[in-house]
Amino acid sequence: MNRTYVGKYLDECLNNASKELNVAEEDLNYKIIKDNHSFINKKVEIEVMDVDLYSSSSNNHLNYTEDFTKDVAKKRVVINEDNVINNDENGVKVENGDVVVIEGLSKVYKEQITIRPCEKIKLFINGELCSEKGPYEITQSDKIDYIGEKIEQVKKISVNISVDKMKGYIKVEYKPAYVYKLRDKPMAKDLILKAMKVEEDYPKKYTLTEIKEILRQNKITDGIIYKNLIEACALGNGEETLIAEGISAIDDTPNEIKVLFDIGEKRIVNENSNEKIDYRNVYSISSISEGQVLAEIIQGKNGQDGKNICGEVLKKKTVKSRPIKIGDGCKVEGNSIIATKTGRPSSKNGILSVNSLYNIQDVDIKSGNIFFVGDVYIKGNVKEGMKVKSGNSLTIEKNVDISTIVAGGEINIKGSVIKSTVLTGQVDMEKKMYLEKLNEYKDIISKLISAVEKLNESSNNSKKISELVKILIENRYKSIPKLSLNIITHSICEDSDNNDLVSFIRSKMMGLNLSKIESIEDLRNLEELITNEIELLEDNMIIPADIYIGYCQDSLIKSTGNIIIKDKGQYVSNLTALNDIIFLRDDSVARGGVISARGNIKLGIVGSPSGVTTKLEVLQGGIITAKIAYSNTVFCFGERLKTLDVSSKDIKAYVNKEGEIIIEKFVL
Repeated sequence: MNRTYVGKYLDECLNNASKELNVAEEDLNYKIIKDNHSFINKKVEIEVMDVDLYSSSSNNHLNYTEDFTKDVAKKRVVINEDNVINNDENGVKVENGDVVVIEGLSKVYKEQITIRPCEKIKLFINGELCSEKGPYEITQSDKIDYIGEKIEQVKKISVNISVDKMKGYIKVEYKPAYVYKLRDKPMAKDLILKAMKVEEDYPKKYTLTEIKEILRQNKITDGIIYKNLIEACALGNGEETLIAEGISAIDDTPNEIKVLFDIGEKRIVNENSNEKIDYRNVYSISSISEGQVLAEIIQGKNGQDGKNICGEVLKKKTVKSRPIKIGDGCKVEGNSIIATKTGRPSSKNGILSVNSLYNIQDVDIKSGNIFFVGDVYIKGNVKEGMKVKSGNSLTIEKNVDISTIVAGGEINIKGSVIKSTVLTGQVDMEKKMYLEKLNEYKDIISKLISAVEKLNESSNNSKKISELVKILIENRYKSIPKLSLNIITHSICEDSDNNDLVSFIRSKMMGLNLSKIESIEDLRNLEELITNEIELLEDNMIIPADIYIGYCQDSLIKSTGNIIIKDKGQYVSNLTALNDIIFLRDDSVARGGVISARGNIKLGIVGSPSGVTTKLEVLQGGIITAKIAYSNTVFCFGERLKTLDVSSKDIKAYVNKEGEIIIEKFVL
């Protein structure tokens, strides 16, 4: 006969059966009928088998107990009707990602089996979330589930365009989805779970059609580098890749003239440069024979427009080649400029010519004054009271005494100049004529402004300014269209038709464009542009030419280029140069007088121990250097001046950022 017992726990059921049957718990033969271990309700029901045996004779009872004990010794415990569990496995484990609970002898010996949750995993016991860290007591009958945290797959693209819209870049990135699962762990009575990240599927890669649409949305339409684009889409490694590049505009190149002979152009001396200059060889004379090639013409090339990656056209700079200009003694054959006579090659304002050379021994009463349009070469002296004027360069092998020397080009006097005047340089006649037109244009525009203001006032502002301008030009200032056209024509010839003045004239002063004048301020703006052009032209109208002298005394020397003193120096003379004044020898002397340059001044010895005053003048940005300078030497920078109070050597004078005159020196 069998009997059932109920309790919250197995040991409670066994205890009740043991008391009732008067049999030790370990001698009971039972099976578990029901085992409910939820958080709300805990119930265990067992069925004790063969109850009538427990009331038999003691021998029979002892025999049964002995047999049962042998069963236990064989490590076999009956848990239910279908399962017989080896009590070597006893606890909870994770196997192939699943939680497996095996009670085994823990059930018999009332041992607890617990489990502890981990991060990235939501653990459920019988449908309820384990929100605390645990431990949680579990049994074999509990339903244990979990949900792993999931990381979504990544598929993204970013587009970057350079500021000038000439380059485009993309970053493509693919990342797979990840899910957290339980890592397998061996059997334990108190199991601490551990999660592992398991990679799942990658996102579907971008197609070329999708990428092209994304580029279109970012306005990238041209210069696409498909090889790079396809590779970036395939790899998806998140690296920035160049996938589009624009085409730069190629500007037109004008015709150039390559001169094959030294035409007397000199180097500009920069006192701040570390470069060593051989001043003694800076001047040279070239000559050319009839029929020789003076220069080659290198033909210009047409450029092409460019396009950025957004499809916007980049206009090339259009350059109109200036016509090749030649002067006397030259001709053009094909791409060559050939000398038609023997003489000295020259280039002034871009015009090549070959000048005839006038040779003479001495200039005196017997020869008379010399006036020659070409080059002049004097083998001897220029004597007292004489005048020599050359249209180009002038060379004097010996001395000049109480005379006047004038040249349009460079002057080279190898001897001394005593009580004489030496002048070189000339005005660019083409620029002078253009300047006259600009002054005329400015004058008539000023009159137009005054007239418009009066008419506008008398009409109570009832008419547009453009209408008043048109009426006045048609009836009173009829020369404005012609002057406007002359300025545009000149700029085209000089390849400078992109300046502000020409652009304004084209857009608002020509033909129907007069209607675009909106206010009197437009006309005042035009007047200001003309003024700026005049000022710029006045600064560049003089053609520079250098003067080379061995020594000068009580003389006036003026040059539109540099003045270079090659020998002993100067005494109480006035030297003026639009560029630099250079004394080549360290022992050359500058004593008394005024030395004035718009560039820099480089000297040997300045002044004298007796304190003779010597004045040195440059602009504020100029630099004055000297090997030795005695006291009473005056350094002038613009309107500021400073007198040297103690004789010194290795001098460098300049104006610092604060506007102070600095004289670096070592006292003698």
